[in-house]
Amino acid sequence: MITKLFDKAKKNKADEFYTQLPDIEAEMRHYKEQFKGKEYIIQGQTACSRDKHPKPSSLDCWLRDKYAKNPDTKQAVNAVIENLLKTGEFETGEFTCPDSGRKYKSIRVL
Repeated sequence: MITKLFDKAKKNKADEFYTQLPDIEAEMRHYKEQFKGKEYIIQGQTACSRDKHPKPSSLDCWLRDKYAKNPDTKQAVNAVIENLLKTGEFETGEFTCPDSGRKYKSIRVL
């Protein structure tokens, strides 16, 4: 299903390429230890260029920096978050953003 969503997004917006779920899962497994001990990471779903992102400590920026083919394309889209949650290794919550001090949707490693 996620592949169909990404294919549809690519077809509708040929200049944007989203990170594929299997690639995110592989990355998250690789970095899971890096996230342990951190209470959470802000989702940071923002449609903007990477250099103007208002939440540089977010999952969106992390995915853009570590993996995205186009770092100026939003990566922490709802479908990605939902599929991360389906792995059973993450949960959602609302926590304070270290960049803005405001509360935002976040995920944390279980």
